Amino acid sequence: SILRSVLEEKSSRVIEVLLGSVTPMQLMAGKIIGVGAVGLTQLGIWFAATTILGSGGSAIVHQVMGDSMAGAHVPPVVLILFPGFFFLGYSPYACLYAAIGAIVNSDEDAQQLQFPVTLPLVLCMVFAAAIIRDPNTPLAFWLSMFPLTSPIIMFVRVTVSMPPVWQVALSIAISIATLYGLVWL
Repeated sequence: SILRSVLEEKSSRVIEVLLGSVTPMQLMAGKIIGVGAVGLTQLGIWFAATTILGSGGSAIVHQVMGDSMAGAHVPPVVLILFPGFFFLGYSPYACLYAAIGAIVNSDEDAQQLQFPVTLPLVLCMVFAAAIIRDPNTPLAFWLSMFPLTSPIIMFVRVTVSMPPVWQVALSIAISIATLYGLVWL
């Protein structure tokens, strides 16, 4: 949606008016925060619905899954880290898609440039099963430090087996620094 909104603003010349009152970095940050807040609001609604329907939902899960989910629980650290990793995972891609929207003039041109941006997400899905089996391999460590894969892979590692706190902090710091650089760029 960010890519299309940038294309729309370029074609309607709205961007010229907007840049007269804000800096390009403020405009980009506002776009990212606004659409990211929509995503977090959607997740909040899902969480609230799950909580409200919890007793009925657990009966349905028990009926479908049997006792295999009886001991399932979500550690509090996962609930605390999820919004941060969501935002750190969403934001760099929002910047990259906005950049694609800024350099092309049509949806057709944008489609050609989307694959390289999407490739790290595909790699996360490909390597997720191996990382779930063994979250402490060198592959898991390096993918959790690479800015375009770190929010997904580090969150997978946190949910499976909490890595050392310094690794989580380093991953977050690298992601924030990369995000700042992408917004500036």
